Amino acid sequence: MRRQYLIQLICGLSLFAFLLVVPNQAKSMDDDLELLQKYRSTLPVAGKGLELLAAGDREGASRKFAGCLDVFPSHPAACYGQAVISSREGDLIQALAWIEKAEAGCLSLQVIWEEQMAKRMNMSREEQLRFREMVTQGVDRTQNSVWCDTTSLIYNKRGRQTEDVLQGGDSDSSPFAIPAEYYVLHGNILFKQRRFTGAEEKYLLALTVAPAHRQCLNNLVNLYFITRRFERAREWLQKARQRKVTINPRLEQAVKSAG
Repeated sequence: MRRQYLIQLICGLSLFAFLLVVPNQAKSMDDDLELLQKYRSTLPVAGKGLELLAAGDREGASRKFAGCLDVFPSHPAACYGQAVISSREGDLIQALAWIEKAEAGCLSLQVIWEEQMAKRMNMSREEQLRFREMVTQGVDRTQNSVWCDTTSLIYNKRGRQTEDVLQGGDSDSSPFAIPAEYYVLHGNILFKQRRFTGAEEKYLLALTVAPAHRQCLNNLVNLYFITRRFERAREWLQKARQRKVTINPRLEQAVKSAG
Protein backbone atom coordinates (compact mmCIF):
# COMPACT_ATOMS: atom_id res chain seq x y z
CA MET A 1 0.00 0.00 0.00
CA ARG A 2 2.77 2.40 0.95
CA ARG A 3 4.67 1.58 -2.23
CA GLN A 4 1.54 2.18 -4.32
CA TYR A 5 1.04 5.53 -2.57
CA LEU A 6 4.63 6.58 -3.34
CA ILE A 7 4.21 5.62 -7.00
CA GLN A 8 1.01 7.67 -7.24
CA LEU A 9 2.73 10.62 -5.53
CA ILE A 10 5.70 10.49 -7.89
CA CYS A 11 3.40 10.28 -10.93
CA GLY A 12 1.40 13.23 -9.65
CA LEU A 13 4.48 15.36 -9.04
CA SER A 14 5.84 14.43 -12.47
CA LEU A 15 2.60 15.51 -14.11
CA PHE A 16 2.63 18.77 -12.14
CA ALA A 17 6.23 19.45 -13.17
CA PHE A 18 5.36 18.71 -16.79
CA LEU A 19 2.47 21.15 -16.70
CA LEU A 20 4.83 23.82 -15.33
CA VAL A 21 7.60 23.18 -17.85
CA VAL A 22 5.51 23.01 -21.02
CA PRO A 23 3.94 26.48 -20.62
CA ASN A 24 7.38 27.91 -19.75
CA GLN A 25 8.92 26.33 -22.83
CA ALA A 26 6.07 27.64 -24.97
CA LYS A 27 6.47 31.11 -23.45
CA SER A 28 10.23 31.01 -24.04
CA MET A 29 9.69 30.06 -27.66
CA ASP A 30 7.14 32.84 -28.10
CA ASP A 31 9.53 35.36 -26.53
CA ASP A 32 12.32 34.25 -28.86
CA LEU A 33 10.04 34.48 -31.88
CA GLU A 34 8.98 37.95 -30.78
CA LEU A 35 12.62 39.05 -30.61
CA LEU A 36 13.25 37.66 -34.07
CA GLN A 37 10.14 39.43 -35.32
CA LYS A 38 11.35 42.74 -33.88
CA TYR A 39 14.73 42.22 -35.49
CA ARG A 40 13.28 41.36 -38.87
CA SER A 41 10.78 44.23 -38.81
CA THR A 42 13.57 46.78 -38.31
CA LEU A 43 15.87 45.46 -41.05
CA PRO A 44 14.55 47.82 -43.76
CA VAL A 45 15.12 50.82 -41.46
CA ALA A 46 18.67 49.64 -40.65
CA GLY A 47 19.32 49.13 -44.36
CA LYS A 48 18.16 52.68 -45.10
CA GLY A 49 20.46 53.94 -42.35
CA LEU A 50 23.42 52.16 -43.93
CA GLU A 51 22.54 53.66 -47.31
CA LEU A 52 22.46 57.15 -45.79
CA LEU A 53 25.77 56.49 -44.08
CA ALA A 54 27.34 55.37 -47.36
CA ALA A 55 26.07 58.61 -48.92
CA GLY A 56 27.73 60.65 -46.16
CA ASP A 57 24.58 61.59 -44.22
CA ARG A 58 25.72 60.64 -40.73
CA GLU A 59 22.95 62.54 -38.96
CA GLY A 60 20.18 60.93 -41.00
CA ALA A 61 21.78 57.52 -40.64
CA SER A 62 22.09 57.93 -36.88
CA ARG A 63 18.37 58.71 -36.61
CA LYS A 64 17.51 55.53 -38.49
CA PHE A 65 19.79 53.45 -36.29
CA ALA A 66 18.34 55.04 -33.13
CA GLY A 67 14.85 54.06 -34.31
CA CYS A 68 15.97 50.44 -34.72
CA LEU A 69 17.59 50.42 -31.31
CA ASP A 70 14.41 51.71 -29.68
CA VAL A 71 12.68 48.56 -30.91
CA PHE A 72 15.58 46.12 -30.62
CA PRO A 73 18.31 47.51 -28.29
CA SER A 74 21.03 45.12 -29.48
CA HIS A 75 20.21 45.36 -33.21
CA PRO A 76 23.50 44.26 -34.84
CA ALA A 77 23.29 46.35 -38.04
CA ALA A 78 22.22 49.49 -36.15
CA CYS A 79 25.02 49.06 -33.59
CA TYR A 80 27.47 48.49 -36.44
CA GLY A 81 26.32 51.66 -38.17
CA GLN A 82 26.72 53.66 -34.97
CA ALA A 83 30.21 52.20 -34.60
CA VAL A 84 31.12 53.43 -38.09
CA ILE A 85 29.81 56.91 -37.26
CA SER A 86 31.71 57.10 -33.97
CA SER A 87 34.89 55.84 -35.63
CA ARG A 88 34.68 58.43 -38.38
CA GLU A 89 34.10 61.16 -35.80
CA GLY A 90 37.24 60.05 -33.95
CA ASP A 91 35.45 58.76 -30.86
CA LEU A 92 37.21 55.41 -30.71
CA ILE A 93 36.02 54.53 -27.21
CA GLN A 94 32.38 54.88 -28.23
CA ALA A 95 33.06 53.14 -31.55
CA LEU A 96 34.55 50.19 -29.70
CA ALA A 97 31.53 49.98 -27.41
CA TRP A 98 29.16 49.97 -30.40
CA ILE A 99 31.01 47.31 -32.40
CA GLU A 100 31.24 45.06 -29.35
CA LYS A 101 27.49 45.46 -28.89
CA ALA A 102 26.94 44.64 -32.58
CA GLU A 103 28.88 41.39 -32.26
CA ALA A 104 27.08 40.51 -29.01
CA GLY A 105 23.76 41.13 -30.76
CA CYS A 106 24.69 38.68 -33.50
CA LEU A 107 25.67 36.09 -30.93
CA SER A 108 22.42 36.46 -28.98
CA LEU A 109 20.40 35.94 -32.17
CA GLN A 110 22.61 32.98 -33.01
CA VAL A 111 21.82 31.39 -29.64
CA ILE A 112 18.09 31.77 -30.29
CA TRP A 113 18.54 30.29 -33.76
CA GLU A 114 20.45 27.27 -32.47
CA GLU A 115 18.06 26.65 -29.58
CA GLN A 116 15.01 26.86 -31.79
CA MET A 117 16.58 24.63 -34.44
CA ALA A 118 17.31 22.05 -31.72
CA LYS A 119 13.69 22.22 -30.54
CA ARG A 120 12.26 22.02 -34.04
CA MET A 121 11.69 18.27 -33.80
CA ASN A 122 9.28 18.92 -30.91
CA MET A 123 7.42 21.75 -32.64
CA SER A 124 4.02 21.44 -34.21
CA ARG A 125 3.76 21.96 -37.95
CA GLU A 126 2.34 25.45 -37.37
CA GLU A 127 5.20 26.37 -35.02
CA GLN A 128 7.79 25.14 -37.53
CA LEU A 129 6.25 27.29 -40.26
CA ARG A 130 6.18 30.33 -37.95
CA PHE A 131 9.80 29.90 -37.00
CA ARG A 132 10.95 29.32 -40.57
CA GLU A 133 9.15 32.46 -41.73
CA MET A 134 10.60 34.42 -38.84
CA VAL A 135 14.23 33.61 -39.55
CA THR A 136 14.46 33.30 -43.32
CA GLN A 137 12.64 36.33 -44.76
CA GLY A 138 15.00 39.23 -45.28
CA VAL A 139 17.78 38.17 -42.92
CA ASP A 140 20.39 36.63 -45.23
CA ARG A 141 19.89 39.29 -47.88
CA THR A 142 20.36 42.15 -45.41
CA GLN A 143 23.39 40.66 -43.68
CA ASN A 144 25.12 40.07 -47.00
CA SER A 145 24.52 43.63 -48.17
CA VAL A 146 25.66 45.42 -45.03
CA TRP A 147 27.81 48.38 -46.02
CA CYS A 148 31.29 48.48 -44.54
CA ASP A 149 33.51 51.37 -43.56
CA THR A 150 35.87 51.40 -46.53
CA THR A 151 38.60 53.52 -44.97
CA SER A 152 41.59 51.22 -44.72
CA LEU A 153 44.64 51.46 -42.54
CA ILE A 154 47.41 51.17 -45.11
CA TYR A 155 50.38 53.33 -44.14
CA ASN A 156 53.74 54.01 -45.68
CA LYS A 157 56.86 54.29 -43.56
CA ARG A 158 56.09 57.94 -42.67
CA GLY A 159 52.65 57.01 -41.39
CA ARG A 160 50.60 58.78 -44.09
CA GLN A 161 47.28 57.15 -44.72
CA THR A 162 46.15 56.09 -48.21
CA GLU A 163 42.85 54.76 -49.51
CA ASP A 164 42.09 51.16 -50.27
CA VAL A 165 39.01 49.42 -51.66
CA LEU A 166 36.92 46.85 -49.87
CA GLN A 167 36.40 43.47 -51.43
CA GLY A 168 34.11 41.21 -49.46
CA GLY A 169 34.13 37.45 -49.47
CA ASP A 170 31.69 34.66 -48.82
CA SER A 171 29.68 34.90 -45.64
CA ASP A 172 28.76 32.16 -43.22
CA SER A 173 25.61 30.19 -44.08
CA SER A 174 24.01 30.99 -40.73
CA PRO A 175 21.69 34.01 -40.96
CA PHE A 176 23.04 35.40 -37.69
CA ALA A 177 26.78 34.76 -38.00
CA ILE A 178 28.96 37.82 -37.35
CA PRO A 179 29.77 39.34 -40.78
CA ALA A 180 33.40 39.82 -41.77
CA GLU A 181 32.83 43.59 -41.96
CA TYR A 182 32.10 43.71 -38.23
CA TYR A 183 35.39 42.01 -37.43
CA VAL A 184 37.27 44.28 -39.83
CA LEU A 185 35.82 47.45 -38.33
CA HIS A 186 36.56 46.12 -34.84
CA GLY A 187 40.13 45.44 -35.92
CA ASN A 188 40.46 48.91 -37.45
CA ILE A 189 39.31 50.57 -34.24
CA LEU A 190 41.82 48.57 -32.18
CA PHE A 191 44.50 49.31 -34.80
CA LYS A 192 43.89 53.05 -34.43
CA GLN A 193 44.25 52.61 -30.66
CA ARG A 194 47.54 50.81 -31.33
CA ARG A 195 46.16 47.68 -29.67
CA PHE A 196 47.78 45.51 -32.29
CA THR A 197 47.28 42.11 -30.65
CA GLY A 198 43.54 42.62 -30.51
CA ALA A 199 43.44 44.02 -34.03
CA GLU A 200 45.33 41.01 -35.36
CA GLU A 201 42.83 38.67 -33.69
CA LYS A 202 39.87 40.46 -35.29
CA TYR A 203 41.47 40.51 -38.75
CA LEU A 204 42.17 36.78 -38.56
CA LEU A 205 38.55 36.15 -37.53
CA ALA A 206 37.34 38.21 -40.50
CA LEU A 207 39.47 36.11 -42.84
CA THR A 208 37.89 32.90 -41.56
CA VAL A 209 34.56 34.33 -42.77
CA ALA A 210 35.82 36.05 -45.94
CA PRO A 211 39.26 34.70 -46.95
CA ALA A 212 39.60 37.14 -49.88
CA HIS A 213 38.64 40.28 -47.96
CA ARG A 214 40.95 42.83 -49.56
CA GLN A 215 40.85 45.53 -46.91
CA CYS A 216 41.45 43.01 -44.16
CA LEU A 217 44.39 41.36 -45.92
CA ASN A 218 46.00 44.74 -46.58
CA ASN A 219 45.56 45.83 -42.98
CA LEU A 220 46.87 42.55 -41.60
CA VAL A 221 50.01 42.72 -43.75
CA ASN A 222 50.48 46.32 -42.68
CA LEU A 223 50.03 45.39 -39.02
CA TYR A 224 52.81 42.81 -39.27
CA PHE A 225 54.99 45.31 -41.11
CA ILE A 226 54.73 48.12 -38.57
CA THR A 227 55.22 45.68 -35.68
CA ARG A 228 58.35 44.43 -37.47
CA ARG A 229 57.10 40.88 -37.91
CA PHE A 230 58.39 40.82 -41.44
CA GLU A 231 58.24 37.06 -41.97
CA ARG A 232 54.56 37.05 -41.04
CA ALA A 233 53.99 39.99 -43.37
CA ARG A 234 55.66 38.12 -46.24
CA GLU A 235 53.68 34.99 -45.41
CA TRP A 236 50.42 36.90 -45.76
CA LEU A 237 51.61 38.57 -48.94
CA GLN A 238 51.95 35.08 -50.37
CA LYS A 239 48.49 34.11 -49.14
CA ALA A 240 47.03 37.26 -50.70
CA ARG A 241 48.59 36.34 -54.06
CA GLN A 242 47.16 32.83 -53.79
CA ARG A 243 43.74 34.34 -53.13
CA LYS A 244 44.20 36.78 -56.04
CA VAL A 245 43.93 39.81 -53.76
CA THR A 246 45.89 42.96 -54.60
CA ILE A 247 48.05 44.39 -51.84
CA ASN A 248 48.87 48.10 -51.81
CA PRO A 249 52.01 48.32 -54.04
CA ARG A 250 53.94 50.59 -51.68
CA LEU A 251 53.19 48.34 -48.73
CA GLU A 252 54.15 45.24 -50.70
CA GLN A 253 57.47 46.78 -51.75
CA ALA A 254 58.18 47.93 -48.18
CA VAL A 255 57.56 44.43 -46.85
CA LYS A 256 59.78 42.84 -49.48
CA SER A 257 62.61 45.26 -48.68
CA ALA A 258 62.27 45.02 -44.91
CA GLY A 259 64.60 43.14 -42.61
